[in-house]
Amino acid sequence: MNYCLRRFFEAENLEDKRDYVICDKCKTTHPKGCPAVKQFFLRNPPRVLIVLLKRFKSYGHSLMKNNEDVDTLEKLYLDDYVIIDGIKL
Repeated sequence: MNYCLRRFFEAENLEDKRDYVICDKCKTTHPKGCPAVKQFFLRNPPRVLIVLLKRFKSYGHSLMKNNEDVDTLEKLYLDDYVIIDGIKL
């Protein structure tokens, strides 16, 4: 489960989508030299977290069920994914 959370919250490079991203600094699209990165964080971590796992893999026009085991824990520590007032915990 921790691996799944790390993958969900990791930064995603949007180099190929620069034409659709507006830079926060220069307020233009496709800025030269401005990296385009997307990353999710939590502001208020929930007391109860419900996780839906993607259980199918796409192969062209067909789907195959993903039978990989996912180990779950009784408690998840979300501190690495929480941001408060722009500061990561």
